[in-house]
Amino acid sequence: MLKFEIRDLQKFYQGRQVLNVENFAIESGEILALVGPNGAGKSTFLRLLHFLEPADKGEIYYKGQHVRYPADLNLRRGMSMVFQRPMLFNASVWDNVTYGLKIRGLQPDGRVQEVLEQLELLALKDEHARNLSGGEIQRVALAQSLVLDLEVLFLDEPIANLDPSNARLIGDIIRFVKKERGLTVLLVSHHIPLALRIADRIAALFAGEIVEILKAENFKEGPINRQAKAFFEMNMLPHFENGHT
Repeated sequence: MLKFEIRDLQKFYQGRQVLNVENFAIESGEILALVGPNGAGKSTFLRLLHFLEPADKGEIYYKGQHVRYPADLNLRRGMSMVFQRPMLFNASVWDNVTYGLKIRGLQPDGRVQEVLEQLELLALKDEHARNLSGGEIQRVALAQSLVLDLEVLFLDEPIANLDPSNARLIGDIIRFVKKERGLTVLLVSHHIPLALRIADRIAALFAGEIVEILKAENFKEGPINRQAKAFFEMNMLPHFENGHT
């Protein structure tokens, strides 16, 4: 079953085309990693699929239905995005993690404790957000999404600037919840080792276009496209393998 179908999707900023995806499909329950250099259009692609902003041209189908911006609130509540530099509320870890439940009129349940334990945050549940490290902030932001009843999780550079321990933990949890809940995960990352480890498929974007898409195990053997191959080889040098991007 397809979760998203994209047809002739285009986006312009100040007259400059930043995204041009002709035909593309994302399968339900897969982890799709979008890789490529800065300015390639990866984050823009996520925002359009999350219906955070409108496309200038083209169509997005979600579960077979054509969806126009602004999307219905109930549809968007089945999606969540974790940004590269998340902003937390001026409150405790617990209050930050449970905020999404409260605005939906839901009470925290056993999933909250489960997620906090998985992300090694339970001991910090009463800690104020301003006292957290960068890796802890990123884990709290991920927990905010994972306590919700989601169908789609968008991750924009979730391990950028994190130490290897935090990077591996977040990667492991993403893979786990995808398997346990059947989540569809769209991951933007410069970190090729993370994409190879947790993604089902990897799509390489350059200048707003998808130049190659392969199963992760095939991408590991090396892309065919010249640009994708150069990017892959550069990011697999030893100094990129320690969890930093």
